[in-house]
Amino acid sequence: MPILFMRDNDLWRADLNGESQSPLTENDLLAQWVELGVSGDPWWAGSYPPRPFVSPDGRWIALTQNGQNLVLIDVTKQEPNRTLDIEGHTQQFVWSPDSVRLAYSSNAGLYIYHLGENINRQLYSDAVQTLVWSPDGRQIAFSCCFTNAVNADGLYEGEIRILSIASGELTTVSSTHTGIASDPPNICWMEGNAVVSVESFNIREGGDSVAQYLGNVCSQLLQRIPIAFHPTFTNVASLTLASPEDTDYFNLLKLEPADDPVILFELETPMRYLAWSPWSPDAGGGDAIILGNGSLYNPNDAQIWRYPLAEIGAFELLIDNAFFIDIVPQWQ
Repeated sequence: MPILFMRDNDLWRADLNGESQSPLTENDLLAQWVELGVSGDPWWAGSYPPRPFVSPDGRWIALTQNGQNLVLIDVTKQEPNRTLDIEGHTQQFVWSPDSVRLAYSSNAGLYIYHLGENINRQLYSDAVQTLVWSPDGRQIAFSCCFTNAVNADGLYEGEIRILSIASGELTTVSSTHTGIASDPPNICWMEGNAVVSVESFNIREGGDSVAQYLGNVCSQLLQRIPIAFHPTFTNVASLTLASPEDTDYFNLLKLEPADDPVILFELETPMRYLAWSPWSPDAGGGDAIILGNGSLYNPNDAQIWRYPLAEIGAFELLIDNAFFIDIVPQWQ
C-alpha cells in the first residue's frame, strides 16, 4: 500500500486505488507540527521545516514534530521508532543514497545520524541549507556563508560547498544567493561529480533535451520543486503555472518524454505535489501520476488525486481530507 499521507495529526497509508486506508501512527504524532502562533500562522512560517521524507529504500520515514527534534519511523514496525532532540531548529533533512544515514541541518550546523550505529555527530558548525548527498554517499553539498548585507540586486550572496564526510575537507565550488523572503536555489549533483545550482524546474532550459539529463538530474529529488522522474527515467513530470498570476498553486501538469515534444494537461484542481506510481520489471507500472494539493499546515483540508496516463482527461479524486506526502516502495 504505497501512498503515504497525513490526516488527523497522524501518518496514514492507502493503496493506489485510494482504498485500504489505515493509520500508520495513532498517537497524534504530528499534533505539534502544525501548532499556530498568536498571528494564526505556524510558528515557523517563512522558514523551511520539511515535510516527512521517505528513505530511498522505502523503510524509514523522517519527520520533525516541532522543529527541535527528529522522529524516525520504521514502516515495517508501523510505530515511532526513534526520536532525536536537536540543537537549534530543523532546516532540512535528507537521506543518504543507501538509507543508512540521515543528514540534517539546523541553525546550529550540519549533522549526520547513523541508524545502524545510533550515533549522531556534528560535521559543520555554521548554518547551512539545501543539502544534497553525492551519489556515492561520501560527500554532501550545501549552501552556506551568506553575507549580512544585500547586493545591488537585493540578494544575499553565499557559497556552495562540498564536505568530505570521511576527512572533513571543505571545497567551495560556486556561488549562490538567497533573498529576504526566499530560499537558496536547489543544488543538483550531476554526472561527473559536478554540483550545480538549479533556479527552476524547466528541464529544457538552455536548449538541452531531457534525454541528456535523464538519470543525471540530481542524485536526489529536488525538495522544493514539484518534479518527478518516471521510475525508468523515460519521462519527467512536473507542475507548472498557466499564467504568472497563479502564484499559489500549479494548474498544469507537464510531461517531457525523452524523445517527444512536451505534453501539457490542464488540471481541474490546482496541485502542489506529485509522484509516479510504482514500477517493476515484472509487473510494469508507472502508468499513473499521484498528485496532492492543499497546505501542510492544514492537512485535513487537502486532497489526493490520480491522473492515469492511459485515459487522457480521467483526472480522479482518490482520497479526501488527506495531505499527500510520497509513494512508499516498502509497501508494494
